[in-house]
Amino acid sequence: MVNALMKVDVREWDEEVLKDVHTVRDQEKVWKIPLLDEAESDEWYWRKESSGLFTVRSAYAILHQEKTSNLQPNNSGVWMKLWQLKLPPKVKDFLWRVCTNSLPTRFQLTNKHVPINSSCLMCMAAPETALHVLVRCDFAQGCWRQVRVPNVGTAAMTFCSWWEEGFGV
Repeated sequence: MVNALMKVDVREWDEEVLKDVHTVRDQEKVWKIPLLDEAESDEWYWRKESSGLFTVRSAYAILHQEKTSNLQPNNSGVWMKLWQLKLPPKVKDFLWRVCTNSLPTRFQLTNKHVPINSSCLMCMAAPETALHVLVRCDFAQGCWRQVRVPNVGTAAMTFCSWWEEGFGV
């Protein structure tokens, strides 16, 4: 709490505590906080709600937003390139679904508590994620070789990063 950063019985910041605990950037922010003349008790305030009260709904929204932004390509230029490709709309839609982790792979379904085995049906060697079934699975790699796509981006952590790296999208 904020009062732990103040001197006891004095309305000023405790410089020693600030230097010991905080970075220079955080110290500068604390110094800018105006101190009130009268003592008030500290209160928790949740900035994501106008009421200041924590709600599970707002926490869920934050986590969902972070999760989806981490799964999507780093810039909107990737999406622009995807939509401009000369591909059938259903292929573009499929790529979009894969990149946004919206494809109902067996792994995704088990995460949603569907009672199925999450293993890839083609190799049974790994969970059926989009990256595995479309890139890493031996069967998928054989398909890519048949259409003469070089083995690129094998270190990618998501299908979308593999797609960006391998096809320059």
